[in-house]
Order: sequence, then C-alpha cells, then structure tokens
Amino acid sequence: MATDVQGDTSRAATELTTARLRAMSPAERVRLADQLSIDVATLAAAGITAANPGIGSAELIRELARRRYGADLVRDAFGHSRAR
Repeated sequence: MATDVQGDTSRAATELTTARLRAMSPAERVRLADQLSIDVATLAAAGITAANPGIGSAELIRELARRRYGADLVRDAFGHSRAR
C-alpha cells in the first residue's frame, strides 16, 4: 500500500481527504479550522492541567499563550513570565 509523504497515511486516504477539503466551501473550511484550533487548545489545556494539578486559570491562560505564541510575547503581553 502506497503512503503519502508523511508515511503514516495511505495514498487513497490522502486523496479522499484532499478531495473532501476541496469540495468544502470557504465558510466550511473556516469553521473546520476554527474547530480544530479549539480542539487543540482544549487538549493542550487538559495536558497542562494534568501535569500541574491545581493550576489557576490565569496561569493556565499564560501557559497556553506561551505554547502558542512564545515566551517573549507572553512576557510582553503579561508584563512577566512565570511560564516555563
């Protein structure tokens, strides 16, 4: 079975996914990207919380921002960085 360049997906699955994405309207693609972004943030928050029981909401937001945007931006935005 031939695989795509990532090596973990069959060529047929890649072609099917590509065709489905191309068939979507721009609005559908935006909604999908938005939902995927929300899902990634939810999973990241769950991982941070699991690794840091009792973490406060402000610190969780800071850590999510650090992972997404980098420590320099977090320091500039929050005035300090307690993030790792």
